Amino acid sequence: MAVNEPVLRLEGASVRRGDTVLLDQVDWRVESGQNWV
Repeated sequence: MAVNEPVLRLEGASVRRGDTVLLDQVDWRVESGQNWV
């Protein structure tokens, strides 16, 4: 992995529950050393 590469990257992600869209077109990145709960 390159030095500046994120450990997690989502681009254009969507989350649905049944017919309901909860999140749409989300971009999210987690860098090394960050903590998410």
